[in-house]
Amino acid sequence: IDVRDSVCIHQKVFHTAVSICDYSYSVPSALMQNLTEIHTPSTTASWSVIEQTSFGSTSSYPISDPLLRAIEEASGDVVIIAQRKGFATSYRCEECHYVHSCPSCKIPFVYYKKDQSLRCHYCKRYEDAPRTCTQCAKQLLTSQGFGSEQIEEKIRTLVDLQEWNIVRIDAAKEEDKKQYAHDEQKATIIVGTPTALSQVIWSRVAVVALIDIDRMLTIPGYNGP
Repeated sequence: IDVRDSVCIHQKVFHTAVSICDYSYSVPSALMQNLTEIHTPSTTASWSVIEQTSFGSTSSYPISDPLLRAIEEASGDVVIIAQRKGFATSYRCEECHYVHSCPSCKIPFVYYKKDQSLRCHYCKRYEDAPRTCTQCAKQLLTSQGFGSEQIEEKIRTLVDLQEWNIVRIDAAKEEDKKQYAHDEQKATIIVGTPTALSQVIWSRVAVVALIDIDRMLTIPGYNGP
């Protein structure tokens, strides 16, 4: 049971009114909790959906050309949200196609490049990333998918670092929060997971990008009954 479910139970038992405020509220949560009204702030901002395979070269992936142009033309901060922290969402062998997975949760490990580790975000299991496949012993291991760590690395190669501060805000990198909050000399590119949304100073934001948002349709959830 999570916090939202607990609040829902409290509402039913004590017949109290409940207001849930969230930067990334989900439709399933609203339906499960029988919320009859969802209030969203009015905005005049424009938005667009970009088919990732139609824009940009492999060298800039997953940052599309339209997004890069929007960053270059932005008059304020830029927020880029990934669906996962870490460098890549899986670590697999090109020879036998084995995907290194958590033995307890049976889901792919998330690969962290900085410390060459594999981590399970559910049970918190941690392993060193192997140099050879544990199944066929070949040295053809590669990462697939991308997380906030990889997007931050890519952004640093695509923009002028003299003009931009770049910070990453997710559960794996908390120290950037203070740098972002106190540095107003240059515009900032904030890369993070939905966790970062509560840290954003929205009055300074000009562009918001959600990277690979449809991947959420294929990521298994563990908050069911």
